[in-house]
Amino acid sequence: MKRSSAFFATVFTLLFCVGTLAQAQEIQSRFLPDREYSVTIKKTLSGHDGFQEVIPVTSTRRITIVTGPHSGSGMHVTLTAYTSVQATRNNAEDVQWVFDFEAMDDGTLADVEIVSGAEPMAPELAFAMLSRTLQPVLFETAYTLERRDKDVVKFVKNAPRDGAEDFIDIEYTVDKSASEKEEGESREPMATEDSGTATFHAGDQFFLERVLNEVNRIYVAEDALGEEKNVIMRKDLRITATITER
Repeated sequence: MKRSSAFFATVFTLLFCVGTLAQAQEIQSRFLPDREYSVTIKKTLSGHDGFQEVIPVTSTRRITIVTGPHSGSGMHVTLTAYTSVQATRNNAEDVQWVFDFEAMDDGTLADVEIVSGAEPMAPELAFAMLSRTLQPVLFETAYTLERRDKDVVKFVKNAPRDGAEDFIDIEYTVDKSASEKEEGESREPMATEDSGTATFHAGDQFFLERVLNEVNRIYVAEDALGEEKNVIMRKDLRITATITER
């Protein structure tokens, strides 16, 4: 009897682990066909210069993504990125970049073109710019993007919302140790703390909302120019996405 109980306990544990792993793997954003994604990125920079608080500066940027029908092994996607708008500058929004590309089922982004420029751009540069634009929007994604950093996202909490299981509430941290090690001793006086929350919709397979709070603390030793001080730089990012069927 004890051996049977142990056997079933082992099977249950394995099934639980497999289920948990499957759920974790599903939390990857991807595009669905015949959709329009309206994304807003709001960024606030603030901090303390060692003597007083720095006046916060907020900018807002919009990105629209339109997907076509699924055809063969992928779908056509058009992404329009607009210029950032700051209330203090009273500047008008304008189209910055328009990308055309194919989002493939195997996770690759193919045939990337920037169609907003007067002259064609090299495919490698176009893909790098598209990756940089998509990275904050897609977050943890099924697509392969070109990354300039080696940051690792760690989910601290990952749980379906009570009464609305399609919504998965996430708490996460960002481990930048690999990136900082690669950058070398120049970052040694700096301590970085990155954490945030996100909401992933299982049906839409997309992050509907994400918040990132980044804090950089820099110790400046006393020198001929002044006394020692502790400088704090904060970046608060809030990304929201609205998805409609076409």
